Amino acid sequence: MEGVWRWTLSRALTRVVLAVPAAGTVGLAVLTGATFGLSAAFCVTVSASVPVFAFTLWLSGIARAYASTDRDERPVRVEDGGLYAGHELLVPRAEVFRVTAFTRRDGRRVVRVLRAVDGGGFEDFGVEDERAARRLVQALGASPSERGADFDLPPSWLSSGSLKGALGMAALTVTAVLLAGLLDVLAAGAVVLGLLAVGRLLGEAFPPRWVRVGSDGFVVGGVVQYAFHRFAEVREVTVTPRGFRVTLQSGEDALAVFPGLGVGRRLQDEVRMAGAHLHEAWIQWSARSAPRPLAVLEPSEASGRAWGERLLAVARAGEAHYREDASPTGALWGVLEDPRQSATQRAGAAVALREDLDAAGRQRLRVALEAVADPGVRVVLDAVGRDADDVLVVQALDEVLKGRNR
Repeated sequence: MEGVWRWTLSRALTRVVLAVPAAGTVGLAVLTGATFGLSAAFCVTVSASVPVFAFTLWLSGIARAYASTDRDERPVRVEDGGLYAGHELLVPRAEVFRVTAFTRRDGRRVVRVLRAVDGGGFEDFGVEDERAARRLVQALGASPSERGADFDLPPSWLSSGSLKGALGMAALTVTAVLLAGLLDVLAAGAVVLGLLAVGRLLGEAFPPRWVRVGSDGFVVGGVVQYAFHRFAEVREVTVTPRGFRVTLQSGEDALAVFPGLGVGRRLQDEVRMAGAHLHEAWIQWSARSAPRPLAVLEPSEASGRAWGERLLAVARAGEAHYREDASPTGALWGVLEDPRQSATQRAGAAVALREDLDAAGRQRLRVALEAVADPGVRVVLDAVGRDADDVLVVQALDEVLKGRNR
C-alpha cells in the first residue's frame, strides 16, 4: 500500500453546512415577501443569488482540499482488530461501514473506508494497482460478494446523458431567455446561477436518488419508490471517468449516471464508487457457476402461508430431497448463500433452515443478509434471523411470490 490520506469530515456535518446557505436564501426571500411584497422578495433573491453561488464554489474548494490533507506514507495492514499503520489503529473493524475501491479524478486508485460512526467520516487509502485494491477490500470483508453497499446519486436533472438532465438544462435555458426579456441580462444570469447554486446545495445535502448494490443485483431508489434489478437481467456495466451506465438484456438502460453542471465533488466521488462497486459485483456474479436449484423449495402453492407450512414441515422431517453430496442443512445453506439462485429458492432455504438455527446460524444468516439487494429476500432473511412469528414470515413469503409474478 502507498499509504493513507486521512479525511475525517462528518457527512452529517457536511449536510448541515451545505443546507444552511440554501435555507437562508429561501428564508430571506420568504421574510422579505411577507414584509415588503413579492416584488421586493424577487429583487432580494436575485441579489442574493450571486453570493450564494460564490459560497457554493468556496465549499467545493474546501471539499477538494482533502486530496492532500494529512497525508501519511506509512504502509497499512489489516488485522483482526481493523486497519493499522505501524502500531496505530486507524479504523477499528467494528466501525467499518462501507469499503469501495475506485479511481479519483486525479487518476489515483484508492480504497475509501466509510465509518459507521461520527456521522460517516471516511478515509482514503492509496494503492498501487487494481490487485492491491481488491486485496485490501477482501481483507476487510467488504467484497461485493460479502457485503452490500449504498451510494448517493445526484438528481437525474443534473446528470448529463439522461432525458431528465437534458430537460432540466433546457428548462434553465428557457428561464434565462424569458427573464432576459423582462430584466437585464445580468439579472437573468444571476437568477439562473442562483437556481443552480440552491439546487446544488440541496442535492449535496439531501441526495434524492440512491443505489444499493448487492451480490445478487441492485436497487435504484428515489424519495418515494424503488426498483430492483437482478444481475441476470444485466447485459453490460460500463464505467467511465465521468460516470457509469447499466444496460439490460432488453437494450434499455436501467441506470445511467453522468454528473453534469452543478454536481459537487462528494456526489461525483459517490458516482465513481457506485460504478466501480456495481461493475465488480456484476463481474463476480457472472463468474459464478450456474445455480443448482432444489425442487423441494420451489413454491407450487398460490399463497405464502401454504408454501411456508410445507417448508417448515420439510425442515422438521429432515427430508433429504437436496443433494447426494451434502447434508440437507449444508445444501440449504448453499442455496441461501448463492446470489445466482432465484428469490424463491433463497427465501425458501431460509425458512427451511428456521427450525435448526442456533446462535452461530443466526450470525451466519445476518452475514448473508448483508450481501443481498433483493428487497423481498432481505425481508424474509430478516424475519427468520429475528425469529419473527409465523404471521410475519408468511407475509414476507407472500411478497416474494408477488415479486415473482410481476
